[in-house]
Amino acid sequence: MTTPADQWMVAAVHESAHACAYAQYGKPFISLRIYQTDSGAIVGSVKAPAGRYDPLMKAVVNLAGPLAKQRYTGCSWQALTDTVAKTDIGMALGALARLGAEQPGLDKVVALTCAIVDCQWPNIQRVADELVERRQLDYDEVLQLIV
Repeated sequence: MTTPADQWMVAAVHESAHACAYAQYGKPFISLRIYQTDSGAIVGSVKAPAGRYDPLMKAVVNLAGPLAKQRYTGCSWQALTDTVAKTDIGMALGALARLGAEQPGLDKVVALTCAIVDCQWPNIQRVADELVERRQLDYDEVLQLIV
């Protein structure tokens, strides 16, 4: 069973991975935040500018959060698909579908995303620690933490 502090960190790791993936691709975002809903759930979001993104990049950014959560908590892929991460996974699949016949298999995109999460792990942890403290960070604040 996770403690309330753990729940904040799990959400922070998830959102920080999305943010670090955007930064890896050199794509600015507006902000990331974690917060408690009226029902008591700890959730988060990354606000990005409107527009179309490269489908593969978008898929990686969407998968980075769930895969970082998996690395942090040790949960299974099945557990991820049964939780709120299914939204991120669904968005990744939607982005890949835009590639049509040229879309890589999900397993290849997951492997690529895992490599990015592994490479960015120290940055993800640093951003997550700060996000737990402050609850919201903008793009420039994240860059200061990871550069």
